[in-house]
Amino acid sequence: MRPEPRGMSEAEIIRQGIHLAAMANRVWDEPLFPRTFEGPGRTTSEAEARDAVAADSETYE
Repeated sequence: MRPEPRGMSEAEIIRQGIHLAAMANRVWDEPLFPRTFEGPGRTTSEAEARDAVAADSETYE
């Protein structure tokens, strides 16, 4: 009994598997989170978070 086709060739399935295995073992040059933020020691409010994101995004414009 053959499995049902998934809309992609066996070669494509193998290619994706090899790609996922390679990415799982990759050592990244940069940290996942490049910046850390000093916090007040409590959960910030929605307004504080929105203001911090808006202020940070202005530096990239």
